[in-house]
Amino acid sequence: MDAAIVGQVIPRLQQQMVPGARCRDGLADFYERLAVLNPDVIGGRVPDDAFFLADPRG
Repeated sequence: MDAAIVGQVIPRLQQQMVPGARCRDGLADFYERLAVLNPDVIGGRVPDDAFFLADPRG
């Protein structure tokens, strides 16, 4: 990809940072779907609960 294009797109993405533990269900569903398609993409298994970090801000 052209760096100039990427530089223009990133500020418009409207991304939010969300702790993994807060979106665990959605992420687990995503990883389970990847595992069905190709388990090697996620290291052969769906991540366990320790993978989903809690919010360090409390």
